[in-house]
Amino acid sequence: MKGWRQSEKIEDAVSFTIPASCPLPLAARIIVNSEREPFDKCLVDRISLKRNYCPEWEKLRQTGSLSEICDNKESVCFQVWKGGSDYIDIRYCIQMGDHGDEDGYGMEPATWLVAYLNKDGSWRTPWFIEE
Repeated sequence: MKGWRQSEKIEDAVSFTIPASCPLPLAARIIVNSEREPFDKCLVDRISLKRNYCPEWEKLRQTGSLSEICDNKESVCFQVWKGGSDYIDIRYCIQMGDHGDEDGYGMEPATWLVAYLNKDGSWRTPWFIEE
């Protein structure tokens, strides 16, 4: 191909969403087995897990967009990561923190709706708010 140099590296990133209808044990297997390998050319960049409204969310401190989510009984698309060797970190940002000035002074943390899932798809923790 004209203009193509052999030294150029072409890599793609893949983002995907696991639908709310997917049973949690199967979703956990997908998340655990989607870890990128060191030599993959098609990297898993982001995994999202959609979950339907959960009444447990109403019992939490209603901060950020959580009260609106609960009022409208909205589904949420969580970002997921392997939180360690034995659990999956599931979180959704309900309020973005302030970034402060250019030196970081005045920086405030974001507020997250969080739960941890065991690798077998069972809940490790109930839902909680993390700042």
